[in-house]
Amino acid sequence: MPRTTPPRRSSSTSRGDRVAAKAEATDPQDPQAGNGAELPGQASLPALETAALAALYGRPGFKLRRAHQAAASVFAEECRAFGVTTTQYGILVMLRERPGLDQIGVAKALGLDRSTTAMVVAKLESRALLRRSPSREDRRRLAVTLTAKGIRLLTELTPAAERARQRLLSPLTVAEAEMLNALLEKLLNHHDAVVRVPLVRPAMTPA
Repeated sequence: MPRTTPPRRSSSTSRGDRVAAKAEATDPQDPQAGNGAELPGQASLPALETAALAALYGRPGFKLRRAHQAAASVFAEECRAFGVTTTQYGILVMLRERPGLDQIGVAKALGLDRSTTAMVVAKLESRALLRRSPSREDRRRLAVTLTAKGIRLLTELTPAAERARQRLLSPLTVAEAEMLNALLEKLLNHHDAVVRVPLVRPAMTPA
């Protein structure tokens, strides 16, 4: 007997079936459609990474470091003509207000480590902005004082430094800036004892 050949499905029907099957396999309402079964925890991994980074960026230390970088950058732009860094500016102001401090005293008064202070003092001395000379009270101790050139530079620099301060705080209202300062003061006072280089504010001008 001759073999009976089953009727062939039209090509258009076959294409339609394939399209329908593909659409069914990729149903957007099915979270696993077209992707296969996910491994346990696979979907939550990116979310965990995002949360971890958000926690990192939200840490107070991270924000304080970035704030310091912003402050240093703004100061550098405003005071570029004078070639003075924030640390150098701090030392110049301290020596104007407390002339005759020795190098260790300067480091304590600004919360700087001794090696950094020695390097910055030497740099300022090389520019003839300050001098080191034996103290009248203790000849073994070198007192650090501003030179006439140093006083003149600081006088010229002060308006630029004030512009840098105002520019840094410009996104804040006066009340917000005062609150920020008060909160930072509270935070620093609480943790000062654990800082490697604690701040020791000089109470009076040395004789």
